[in-house]
Amino acid sequence: MIENIKNKFVKSSKKFFSARAFLILLGFSLVAVSVFLWRTQASRNLAQIISSTESKARHYASETEIRYNSIHQALERLVSRGAPRNEKDIDEWAKDAAFYIDAFTGIKSIAWVDETYHIRQIVPLQDNLPYINQSASEINGDSSDVNLWVPVYDGEEFTGYVIGTIDIDAFISPVLNETNDDYMLQLSDEGTVIFKSANWKPPQEGFATSKIITFENTTVLDLTFAPTEEFLDTEIGDTKKTLTFGLLFSFITISAVYFAQKYNVAAAISETHYRDLFDASQDAIFIINLKGEYQDANPAALEMIGYSLTEIHQMRVSDLRFQAEKLPSDEQLQMWAKDSVREMPLRHKNGQAILVELAISPIKEEGIQKSVLGIARDITERVRAEEALQESEKRLRLLVQNIPIMIDAINAEGNFVLWNQECELVTGYSAEEIIENPKAMKFLYPNIETLNQVKTEISEHTVDYRDHIWDIKHKDGSTRTVSWANISKQVSIPGWEQWAIGTDVTDRVKAEKERISLETQLRQHQKLEAIGTLASGVAHEINNPLTGIMNYAQLIYDRIDPAEDRLCEFSAGIIDETERVAEIVRNLLTFSRQDRQIHRPARIDDILDKTLSLIRTIIKRDQITLEVDVPDNLPTIKCRSQQIQQVIMNLLTNARDALNERYPEYDPNKICTLTVRPFEKDGQHWLRTTIEDRGMGIPAKIRERIFDPFYTSKDRTRGTGLGLSISLGIVQDHHGKLTFESEKNQFTRFHLDLPIDKGSDVEG
Repeated sequence: MIENIKNKFVKSSKKFFSARAFLILLGFSLVAVSVFLWRTQASRNLAQIISSTESKARHYASETEIRYNSIHQALERLVSRGAPRNEKDIDEWAKDAAFYIDAFTGIKSIAWVDETYHIRQIVPLQDNLPYINQSASEINGDSSDVNLWVPVYDGEEFTGYVIGTIDIDAFISPVLNETNDDYMLQLSDEGTVIFKSANWKPPQEGFATSKIITFENTTVLDLTFAPTEEFLDTEIGDTKKTLTFGLLFSFITISAVYFAQKYNVAAAISETHYRDLFDASQDAIFIINLKGEYQDANPAALEMIGYSLTEIHQMRVSDLRFQAEKLPSDEQLQMWAKDSVREMPLRHKNGQAILVELAISPIKEEGIQKSVLGIARDITERVRAEEALQESEKRLRLLVQNIPIMIDAINAEGNFVLWNQECELVTGYSAEEIIENPKAMKFLYPNIETLNQVKTEISEHTVDYRDHIWDIKHKDGSTRTVSWANISKQVSIPGWEQWAIGTDVTDRVKAEKERISLETQLRQHQKLEAIGTLASGVAHEINNPLTGIMNYAQLIYDRIDPAEDRLCEFSAGIIDETERVAEIVRNLLTFSRQDRQIHRPARIDDILDKTLSLIRTIIKRDQITLEVDVPDNLPTIKCRSQQIQQVIMNLLTNARDALNERYPEYDPNKICTLTVRPFEKDGQHWLRTTIEDRGMGIPAKIRERIFDPFYTSKDRTRGTGLGLSISLGIVQDHHGKLTFESEKNQFTRFHLDLPIDKGSDVEG
């Protein structure tokens, strides 16, 4: 009997203490769940508040910046009118100012200040009449007013300012109307607070967001935005209540279990409170046994998948997977035996896929795993947004890479971070050779002077240059011309300090230069024709009195007594000089004649005599010694004599200029040599006319360009750059050659080679 009582007591005690241990463990589990739910909810609420504050601050800063820039642009349009110079101008200016005051909320007044810093006009005038003709320093306004000073220039002359006074209270009111009492806003100007919302208090650390409002890359205002203390207390208080309730509930549960075990109510109380917390969770919670069967799911989970609790009890884990994933049982057990987080797709009852982030935790009893706790969060929309963003970035990347316009970007270190396919086509350099390569700029601009000029232009015209044309060196050594537009300010992109678009205009620029060259040559020919016509007219006018002088001199000579030796000598001298003048006039007529000659046989010595008769006096006046070596009986050439005379005249003029540059006064070395020699090359007979001077010589760096149209080393008042270009064209038209030799500070020697006439025709 005693043994039976003892056994019953021991069995009852074991049962009592076993149940008590289980229920106490359950109580502590509820505490852990409560803390977990509180921390999850608190983190979510705080993150949402910070995210919302950042988003709202960005929006209000953007709205404020747009309004500020709009007012500044309105003032710049007033500036573009220039300084009012009379009463009518002032009235028109005042009407425009009044229009902008009405059009833009926040503009308190607009004033015109002259270059002496005095106010000449202010709108509205009625309230501001005392300020007229006063110093602009009188426009102080209230402490919440901000003055915008926009300088006015007439050409390069400074003529005053346009001053716009902004009432910050009125200016910010449209933006402030969008906020609610849960948030507060403050504006500062260079550290000075100029505006506070009515509910402003020092914000809690970590929740305030500051945004910079800029104009033309210059900070003009600082906007600070933060949630109110009451709003934070409300949000955080809710989570604190959850924790307090959970802890209180757990304490009551443990106490009730410990002291009311004999009444067998602890389990029911614990189950009730557990269910309340379980059902109240905003995240989906599943409990799954080790066979993969659903044991329980909270309302959030049922709403996520669209099934009822009854249906869930009849389903397995694989039934909800969007793509059936057959895992071996041992592998599934290993996955469920430890805490893990993974993304996986679930199938909604309507067949749609739901992408969830699933946190798995094992549930153990007395150290043995009995089931699995799964907490799932729907991330479908977030993933779709990320995929849409990636797709958008992909399309934009394809567009940027394949658009037939050059697009490049430079980071803060000055290295390229973007180099699209059009850049590769135009320059010959691939993106791999350019991007993040510190030497890339030297590839494109190997000349150090050009490179420094480009860097200077980039730094000085960061946001305002358009159609800026640069020459870029192609990888093959050729030069390409690109027109750039820097739009870094218009479209600011993180990581890109500057970016620009460019168009290859090499062919366009070349065509434009050729067009200008042809037009200039045409004008030059027209000038020559006009000069020829003038010279022809002057020569004809001279011929008439010259003929009379010659006839009268002949009459005098015929009637003088032969014994009058002196008079005969004088009259003969008059006749000789008039004949010489007549010869010069005839040469001038030949040189200026602009008819379309055909190639005719001619003697080079005759052409030289006519040319020298026109220039000999000028050369002699410049104290230049002219040495002429022309053999007799030279063979003839077939040419347009007038054009060859023009070439020789140009070469002699260039030699004269070179000698005058080196020897401004007389010098024994101030010599110009003209020689003519026949020679034979490759079976062809030629006649070479060489004109040599002992001037400065042609610098090596310009020798390749001296035959280019419009290129000249002379002052623009002394040369057009067309002489050698036209001469080369004439010589080539005669199937000849025009070459030169030169040594610095020694000599310059031009060779005019013309084929000797062998009876063959030269095309006219």
